[in-house]
Amino acid sequence: TSASPSLVATVTATSYNPGTLSYGTSYYWKVVAVNSTGSTASPLWSFTTAVAPPTAPAGASPNGVAGVSLTPVLSWGAVAGAANYAVYFGTSAMPSMVATVNANSYSPGTLTAGTMYYWRVVAINASGSASSSTWSFTTAIAAPAAPSGLAPASGTTVSGSPTLTWNASTGATSYNVYFGTSSIPSLAATVTATNYTPGVLTAGTTYYWRVAAVNTAGSVSSPTMTLSTAPAVNVAPIVNSVSPSVGTGSSATFQIAVSDANGASDLAGAGALINTFVDGQAACWFYYDRGSNTLSLASDSTASWQAMTLGSSSTLSNSQCSIAGTGVSAAANGTSVTLTVRIVFNTQKFIGPKNLFAFSIDRAGLSSGYQLKGSWTVQ
Repeated sequence: TSASPSLVATVTATSYNPGTLSYGTSYYWKVVAVNSTGSTASPLWSFTTAVAPPTAPAGASPNGVAGVSLTPVLSWGAVAGAANYAVYFGTSAMPSMVATVNANSYSPGTLTAGTMYYWRVVAINASGSASSSTWSFTTAIAAPAAPSGLAPASGTTVSGSPTLTWNASTGATSYNVYFGTSSIPSLAATVTATNYTPGVLTAGTTYYWRVAAVNTAGSVSSPTMTLSTAPAVNVAPIVNSVSPSVGTGSSATFQIAVSDANGASDLAGAGALINTFVDGQAACWFYYDRGSNTLSLASDSTASWQAMTLGSSSTLSNSQCSIAGTGVSAAANGTSVTLTVRIVFNTQKFIGPKNLFAFSIDRAGLSSGYQLKGSWTVQ
């Protein structure tokens, strides 16, 4: 490799094999012809050996990963001696060549979401080429589309238990449903279907709701919708039953069960009229007032009423019956109230078959009316 090369061999032929040389190296040589009378040297010659073929590219990025950007830059470690690189890229496991580049990177443009891509790089120079192994990656999935077609439409008045629906969102794996009386509703449920039933709603109330479509790329929400429930319609309470509904004797403990669709708290009171027909005169006619927790008994002429507290030691009487405070109680449960009253009949003045007409009243003054719920023969 020196410009003043050393003697390496003496041969009789007109050729010489120096063995394996180094890549990309300049060598110098000359030949001296020799006989018995002397020697004559050739000029100094030189040549350069070919560069080494490149090694296979390595250090790929991205490789073996998911969630890659839809506009990635493919890169690899620079290969010593490479003049350029052939890039193979595509969705096939045996990708086609798409470009030849001088740098150790390549941008394939905008890719398809949620797709696996394969790629490899071949390093090239004048002495040959060397290919990397085939690499791969998967692009990120796209965020789902915002839910649309929400129903009921915003501003709609609905029944007490509506079903909320919406159209399926492309790419969504689930939906977060936000629902409540606040204008910024809280998360109420996560569902995979395109509907949600929030249960029984409060009458005369405005509700707010929205739906967010979700996948691993994120979530996208619909606008916030509103709906209102219709105001409550007050209905009269009802008399469910009187027990016992039939019997004979000089005394009895009756249980009068009444109910109100708006709840037991809407019931103002209940009572009964015991007579041959609905006539308060000369009857055993009593009324329980829930607000004061008292029971009242009408006089024979109905011109006046006596009252006592439930459970007290007092006793109310007229010519038809007597009721002791210790024999009266009331219990509320849900939408119902049960009034228990022990009655002792006056068998001297109030005898024979009698009908039991029960009634109840709510706080708005709506009444069930007198309902025939049984009969009792006083004897």
